[in-house]
Amino acid sequence: MSRKYLLVPGVRSNNIYVVDTASNPRAPKIHKVVDGSEIKKKN
Repeated sequence: MSRKYLLVPGVRSNNIYVVDTASNPRAPKIHKVVDGSEIKKKN
């Protein structure tokens, strides 16, 4: 089983970081940042 993306929560910022681990596992890169205020609006 392999995973392409890893979801990492931000502790102080309330953001969720989507990290790409498939292209280069030794040097993962941030693929997308979901803003914490955007998440609060959807609730």
